[in-house]
Amino acid sequence: MNAFPFTVPGIFARMGGNPQPEEVAAGQPTKADGAPAPAERAAGGGAATVNAAPPAEGNQGSGGAGDDGDDADSDEDAAKVKSGFKYDWGAYRAAFKDTPFDQAVTAMFAEYAVLYARIAGQVGESFPPTMTLDIGEEISNQATAWVNNYVTPILGQLNSTKVHKLLRHVLDAIKLHGNLVNGNTASNEALHKDDKPFYLRTNKNPKTFTQQLVRQAVGAKAIMAKLVAERQAWRLPRRRGRRGRAAHRVRGSVCAAAARRAQQAGSSAADMSGAGIAVKRSSHLQRMRIEALAEHPGLTNVGELLGVEHADTVTVLKHAFIDAVFECGTVRRQHVRASPDCRGKPWFDSVWYQPTAGVAQYCIGEVRAIVRTASGDQAVVAEMVPVASEPGCPLVERGCTRLQWHRRATETDCAVRVVPLARVRRVIHVVPDFKELADRRGFDAAPAEMDAPIEERLAMHYFLNVFRPWDV
Repeated sequence: MNAFPFTVPGIFARMGGNPQPEEVAAGQPTKADGAPAPAERAAGGGAATVNAAPPAEGNQGSGGAGDDGDDADSDEDAAKVKSGFKYDWGAYRAAFKDTPFDQAVTAMFAEYAVLYARIAGQVGESFPPTMTLDIGEEISNQATAWVNNYVTPILGQLNSTKVHKLLRHVLDAIKLHGNLVNGNTASNEALHKDDKPFYLRTNKNPKTFTQQLVRQAVGAKAIMAKLVAERQAWRLPRRRGRRGRAAHRVRGSVCAAAARRAQQAGSSAADMSGAGIAVKRSSHLQRMRIEALAEHPGLTNVGELLGVEHADTVTVLKHAFIDAVFECGTVRRQHVRASPDCRGKPWFDSVWYQPTAGVAQYCIGEVRAIVRTASGDQAVVAEMVPVASEPGCPLVERGCTRLQWHRRATETDCAVRVVPLARVRRVIHVVPDFKELADRRGFDAAPAEMDAPIEERLAMHYFLNVFRPWDV
């Protein structure tokens, strides 16, 4: 759902046609030969006051059951519906005035993304507070407003149980089931992986396999907890007497030897409490010459940015972990990827970073490489800058910044800078502006690749997706 608001503008912008002025003035529905032409870019009037009452009965929109009929169960019936279907432009104009149809549909999906984020707790830029009944009532009113102010004027009356629940029963669900933020079951589903191996040890009998699985899984976990407790009991206390001191010296010498090996390898051992523990080394990291790294798209001057010669060799990471900081102050671990080949496809994460240390200013860019240096890991970031949006854009009104690649006046390629990975605040999601792309190059055009001509890359526009959840 968090990606839908960005795809619908490119689809609905193709629709043409306008209702006849006399039909709109009379409030009569017209045939659905298309949507209003995007001639006027007035701001949408969809954000109306909350209307707690359900839509009026008999609203003959795309979901009503009129004389022409619109309830199709087969392809033949669908063809009949299309031939006689009429769209209620009067209801649309009453709600959205002169707003182009593609903007109204985009606003409907964008508003639902905001609503869903509040219900499920999957917010992109911040972590939601604990849900209370007051917040639940706000969400219920917001759901009712979305149905009355967006869905009904655009799609007509819908005889759907899901829409009815959003219209009437959101607050009831909160009162009955508590905090709906727990609707995100990703963490609970991940726990099933620990119990799946035990399923193979059952007889697969539907009546008894659950009991068998639970007995084996719980038993295995109890044994593991016992072993961990015994290990810590052996490691932590110091026994008294001559034998205790001798054993302590042996353990201390083993720990010291493991620590020396870890220091020589350039890494730290996670557990150095016993003999024979393998120390993790950094030999698995990729070494690359600067001249080879400079051949990657957009990294022509990477050697100059890093302050090294083209013949020098550096360590290049395909991914790294950061402590992401959200606007509300919450800190979560995030995975930053900068790989030209991740399972057969490139994966370069967009990030929100601090260009200058000590300055409370953050910019948006795409990590093209992560280089390990003596002073720490460095992120090579392709810079993006905000650009003006179309008047009344529903995405920008809800916090989605419009972006494009940045090019300095003295450079021939898109701007790239090196930022310490410690100044990368968090991972974000950036998507192409499909409407602008469809208007400029056609509906079937693909976004510009990283190695596309500079003119094509600079002509591309993007959106910061604030609906995407980054809390897991």
